[in-house]
Amino acid sequence: MAIHYSEGTGFLYDKESDLMIAKIKYHLTETDASIYTKKRWWGEIITSKAIIDSGSIFELEFSDGRRGECFVYENTEMAVKSNRRYYHFNGRGKLGERRFGL
Repeated sequence: MAIHYSEGTGFLYDKESDLMIAKIKYHLTETDASIYTKKRWWGEIITSKAIIDSGSIFELEFSDGRRGECFVYENTEMAVKSNRRYYHFNGRGKLGERRFGL
């Protein structure tokens, strides 16, 4: 099983309304699928905005244009530092191409 790391800037969207919530910096970790396991993806996002519905389902768009649904929850180990807020995310399903109309 291979593990891939990437980072960059992207956007966090409300899953229901497709409204952009925040511009983010991210650290993404992905594993390849195998005959025994599905592909998984997770990581950390950093933003200057507080995410009010932490623990809800959101949609992330990464710098390469891929999008995916994820759960976002506050990183309680990291204090708010110089107006930066830290959150963890866990991917839900596949990372796909950007949808039309966005």
